[in-house]
Amino acid sequence: MIRAALANAQAAEVDNFIRFDVQDAQAARPNGEHGIMISNPPYGVRLAEIQALQALYPQLGTWLKQHYAGWLAGMFTGDRDMPKFMRLSPKRKIPLFNGNLDCRLFLMDMVKGSNRG
Repeated sequence: MIRAALANAQAAEVDNFIRFDVQDAQAARPNGEHGIMISNPPYGVRLAEIQALQALYPQLGTWLKQHYAGWLAGMFTGDRDMPKFMRLSPKRKIPLFNGNLDCRLFLMDMVKGSNRG
């Protein structure tokens, strides 16, 4: 997927402005004081997956507030409750589809230590 995304960025002549990485989300660190970080975190379908993710989401919210203050964070997910569990308030919710799955891109302004995005 990274190769495809990079090829698309090259075709659009924006590859010098975009960085693509695959890594554990909580290991990532910003490369500047401001920017846009987009993520497609896991979202479950079965009850056990959903329960595990509801435990993970608060950790992701804390990580975003600690490391990405001043950034716009975008979370692409099929879980409409994700921001609530992350303890973040999206400033915008953009309806999108992942195949036939109804999803949202939640956009949140990150503020260090705040319970709001």
